[in-house]
Amino acid sequence: MAGTRYQVKTYGDTIVARKLMRMADRAGDMRPAWPAVTRVVARGFERSYQQQGPGWAPLKASTERRRISEGYPPGPIRTRSRHDRQQMTNPFFLEQDSREQRHSLDIWGTDVAERHQYGWTMRGGKSVPARPLILTRWYQDQIARAIERSLIEAYEDG
Repeated sequence: MAGTRYQVKTYGDTIVARKLMRMADRAGDMRPAWPAVTRVVARGFERSYQQQGPGWAPLKASTERRRISEGYPPGPIRTRSRHDRQQMTNPFFLEQDSREQRHSLDIWGTDVAERHQYGWTMRGGKSVPARPLILTRWYQDQIARAIERSLIEAYEDG
């Protein structure tokens, strides 16, 4: 039989095995996925601001009057100076305030964001209700997809 003959010998190191090892390495260090995850989180937080929750208690009339007297618009909630919203919905700022680790991503917000997330008691004993930024199931699924894409990229690059 005429022609060229090709023989591939792997001795236990197949292309698929190398690709799976690269994927396993990525699973052991997910830091390349965190920027994409942060972008999804920022979009999810923006949705919370736009929808005013879900579940945010409305502002009291006295709070709206105080805002107006201080030169701020009466609403929407959590956007008096707009600083909190700008920080929590901009991936750049979220990345600056996050703690990237191999297996986890801790996203930290402003002090204002933390107080709103859990509620707080003001000087004088007045209580402010929690108005947390919530990632709906759709955004949670998008985070899972961003992580999945990162793992697939590692496999394909392997």
